[in-house]
Amino acid sequence: MEHRTRTESIAAIVARLAMVIAVAIAVLVIAPARSHALALVAPADGAQLEWMQTRPVVAFDVTQGEKPKWALLATDAAMTKTVRYCRVFGMVWANGSWRWGCDTWAIGVDAYGQDIIRPIDANTTYYLQMIYTDAAGVEQKSEVRHFSVAAAQELPSIQELSDQIFGSVFGDGSGLNTGPAAFANSGLKVTSIKSARVSKFRFSIGVGYTGNGDLAKSYVKVTSKAGTRFIPLKAGATGGAASANWLLSAGERALKKREFKYQAFIKSNKNGAMVRSEMRLLVIKRK
Repeated sequence: MEHRTRTESIAAIVARLAMVIAVAIAVLVIAPARSHALALVAPADGAQLEWMQTRPVVAFDVTQGEKPKWALLATDAAMTKTVRYCRVFGMVWANGSWRWGCDTWAIGVDAYGQDIIRPIDANTTYYLQMIYTDAAGVEQKSEVRHFSVAAAQELPSIQELSDQIFGSVFGDGSGLNTGPAAFANSGLKVTSIKSARVSKFRFSIGVGYTGNGDLAKSYVKVTSKAGTRFIPLKAGATGGAASANWLLSAGERALKKREFKYQAFIKSNKNGAMVRSEMRLLVIKRK
């Protein structure tokens, strides 16, 4: 009787152990792997930043005891080609609240051990990962996110901007000094522009105008695949007439397709604005 009871007790113990092991195995199989405690907040994965955002803010949340060490940027998803790092962390505003973050991206250190800060490049995709230590002091890595910076936009030149806004008060000035409005606003209107061939590579561009203009600060703008030139205007034999002496440069002569756009710009004595003529196209055929 005693032997039977002891046997049943051993069998019960073995059964309980088997149950415990089965539960443990189920937990190991079913339970998901531990996620990274440090959570990246910004930029969002796959974000497309504007071309001028070359100092992007990286924001993240940490739990108690975690310490950020590095924010790394690479050009590959495996994080083997690191091109920037950030190790100066502070509070940043992201997604509606204050969080830990950084935006001082460095390429290395100088002779004094100071980080060399450089903005990141436009028209590039970057991969981001945080390196940090957990509460036990063990180094950990966050998930890898990627974001892209758009290609830089082609901005207007200083000359093009001055043509639009010089002497203007409202808007961008694009309509104030062309067409019928030009004379009312600037006291000057370009009435005609045409080109005439003088020799094989020399042209005279004649400009007619009404009103008062400062020809010493006026010119004809010639644009082609060889570049842009600004040819001074000279007063003609009669009032209201001027001309530009255009001798084709070596680059212009070498063009396979000699197409040129030209336009006159005369400076108004009334408000200093550059009053423009219509745009003209000249095609020079090869002989």
